[in-house]
Amino acid sequence: MPTLTEDIRNGKTVTAIAQENGVSRQTIYNRMKTQELSHQKLKFNHDFFENIDCEEKAYWLGFIMADGCVSVTQQPKMAIGLHKRDEDHLKKWHQSIRSCLKIHHHKDRVASTHYSSKMCHDLIQMGCVPRKSLQLEFPDLREDLIRHFVRGYFDGDGSILRCRPNQNTCRTQLRIVFIGTQMFLNTLKKWIQCSANVCSMDGNRAYRLEIHGNKSALSTAKLMYENATIYLDRKAQVYYSSL
Repeated sequence: MPTLTEDIRNGKTVTAIAQENGVSRQTIYNRMKTQELSHQKLKFNHDFFENIDCEEKAYWLGFIMADGCVSVTQQPKMAIGLHKRDEDHLKKWHQSIRSCLKIHHHKDRVASTHYSSKMCHDLIQMGCVPRKSLQLEFPDLREDLIRHFVRGYFDGDGSILRCRPNQNTCRTQLRIVFIGTQMFLNTLKKWIQCSANVCSMDGNRAYRLEIHGNKSALSTAKLMYENATIYLDRKAQVYYSSL
């Protein structure tokens, strides 16, 4: 039989739980109070980023550092907004943190917002700070988790494509691009061990690290994707189709 905690996490209302157990709603509320439970507390795993100790957590840390937003004004919240074509990826995020909250739709965008002082605190401790785009640094992670973090960051703020190196050839080559702060990308470059330069983007405060040529780009992609279990499907498909 599911526990009260499991029922609430699965999105059941107090009324439904009471009816299934043949008791009053007040009885369920009293049990929740005794067990120090609340709907808000159980709608998702607030402690997800407390300890980055597996592929899943490292990946989402990277993705949020690239494409998420942490806010600590008024109610601390963590939000992710994506194009509607990537809604399935937001669903993966909700599955990872066992979220019962809805994904919001607006025109061609989808968004996920979770209010949590604990989650925001843990993300900030890892370097995912408010207004991070100008001050982002590479986090201190276990060596075996770095590639999962990098893949998450790449899925949020990178691109992979096949293109012609010049107009005089029909042959295509793989190109991988990361966008970020100069400090972050310089550390990433050392980890990848590539010879590409970190370049400013037309006077913008953002920088880019571009890796092209089938050998170098495929080597970088292999670092990220080999034996991976979580990724943005449309980007991974470009890599797998290049093998």
